[in-house]
Amino acid sequence: MPTSGRKSTTPKKATPKKAETSVDNLSTKMSTMKVSKVEYVCLDWRFPMAMYSVDEGATRKIYVEILKGVQLPEEYIVHAKVLPGGKQFSLLCGVPRWFYEETYMKARMGNNHNRSSALFQAFDSFVIQPILKLFPGNSAFVNGSPQIVLLDEECVEGPVPFIFGNAKTKGTDKVNNARQYQSTMTFELTAVRKKSVKVSKPKTVFWGSMLGSDDDDSESEKMSDPEE
Repeated sequence: MPTSGRKSTTPKKATPKKAETSVDNLSTKMSTMKVSKVEYVCLDWRFPMAMYSVDEGATRKIYVEILKGVQLPEEYIVHAKVLPGGKQFSLLCGVPRWFYEETYMKARMGNNHNRSSALFQAFDSFVIQPILKLFPGNSAFVNGSPQIVLLDEECVEGPVPFIFGNAKTKGTDKVNNARQYQSTMTFELTAVRKKSVKVSKPKTVFWGSMLGSDDDDSESEKMSDPEE
């Protein structure tokens, strides 16, 4: 009997797609390292932000406000710049290395700290060792991928100046009887005009504190010198 011309209906096995892990979102530096995946570690800061623009004389300024929250040294700001093309602002901040080290777990476990415990062994396998492979050495911080802000208009490429601020959220607990503040950052971008605009070398300016109303504050909001 002649063989039927019908094709086999047996489904073909789908080629499994490569699992997407957090390493796909790490910085260019990290992507060049021989690391296949990091599934349980994130190195990326993503901050609340606001943006507005204003004409100041012959130039147009775009301001990006960031609620950084955490207090970190200035050197942890790896870069704050407008990327080539002028339509994206990039902010890359380092994460303190201690967060991924035994130091953190020792404080976390307190008197129960024990390297032989299942809790510590898990932290060592999933956190400490992967970070050591990604960032050998003893740098103060490690970093992942930058936060990107899309710009409505083209801006001058390169590093931009920024200033720090400190804001107090009402209801925040005091630590050792001291107020706790949330760090803010303001970045000043310059829009591209018909004629090229040159900006001076970025300088970091420290400014005062914004205090939310609280029981021990006589004013709802005030600015003060940080050295007072």
